[in-house]
Amino acid sequence: MMQPKWRIVVILLCIVTGALCLLGLLWLQKPTADIQTNTINIKKPAQTSMPDVAVNNSLPSKTVNNPNTITHHLSDTLDREFAAIASAYVSQVRYPAYSQPITNPDSVYLDPNRFSPTPVPILDGKHSASLQLPKYRFSFPDTLSFRLVSDLPLLSGQYSLIDIDTQAELDSGLIENGGVQIETNASWPTDIRIVAKADFGEGSDTLTADIQFSNPVARLNDVLASYPDGSDIVIPLSLTIYESGIYRVRAVLFTGQSTPVAVLTARQTLEQGENSEITLKAHREVFVAASLLNIQNQPDQRFSLGRLVIERMSSRPGQKAAFGTSRREDWPLGPLALSDLSDEPHQLSDSEKKRLEFLNQMAN
Repeated sequence: MMQPKWRIVVILLCIVTGALCLLGLLWLQKPTADIQTNTINIKKPAQTSMPDVAVNNSLPSKTVNNPNTITHHLSDTLDREFAAIASAYVSQVRYPAYSQPITNPDSVYLDPNRFSPTPVPILDGKHSASLQLPKYRFSFPDTLSFRLVSDLPLLSGQYSLIDIDTQAELDSGLIENGGVQIETNASWPTDIRIVAKADFGEGSDTLTADIQFSNPVARLNDVLASYPDGSDIVIPLSLTIYESGIYRVRAVLFTGQSTPVAVLTARQTLEQGENSEITLKAHREVFVAASLLNIQNQPDQRFSLGRLVIERMSSRPGQKAAFGTSRREDWPLGPLALSDLSDEPHQLSDSEKKRLEFLNQMAN
């Protein structure tokens, strides 16, 4: 249970914050005549004497809220908020971090490399245009392609690729038929900006889009046979590692009908070399959530892995994350031995238990 002295500290912080906000509002509401300006000269009227005004000191006083009532209200609000956070956390840790169910059809894990084009106003806002790309992150030797899309016909255009960190130009050329295809270079930096200058006949304008580029630091060569281990289905992956480091591999587990079941994540330090292995694990609970535990009655039900992301994580200041590639986009797994899984529930780690205990104490 939260100690009374901590409740008082929290309440005082809330009151001080509210007072500062009120002072800020009063400052913003000061008359604009107090603000100096170089473009408008305001002539002050001559001062005149004001008639004496009788002051009535018998005005009714403002009602003062009972401090105990305010304290009780703030305490109840904090308790409800921490209770909601604790409830959400319980739902999250019901599943292990390495095996999380996918229930949202718009989950970011289903399209982790999506580029979202944003139409922007051009020609003083009279029209709009955007740069459209097939993906956000490119890897050597991918072909970098984009299209310039507008509600106006494009007469001509030029593009430049700029290193965001140094502002050096990496490549340039003409935009033909509204699109561009560029052969990438292994020496390109990670962060690149596309700058497109377009002539629409009615006028010209410039559009930009930022992308990421990576010279692959690893390659997924094969997905080995899966097997049950306690309450997990274990899926080993075989990789070639070009640069040593801490790697995070993420993939989506699909049914044979391409229905997403879960996102699987593994993190491990891998050394440079061939035949490095990292294992993904799918916990029994994600199959329960997807109502797939009656799979023994459907022996033809198959699974696959897709939407893979192989990332060498940043391990020191200044080092940027780098990415790997996969020999194929989707990897069939065949049937999984779900009937051999134990029904042992996921056990919280010590850190998860401490977080949950803290949230429950704050809520009570």
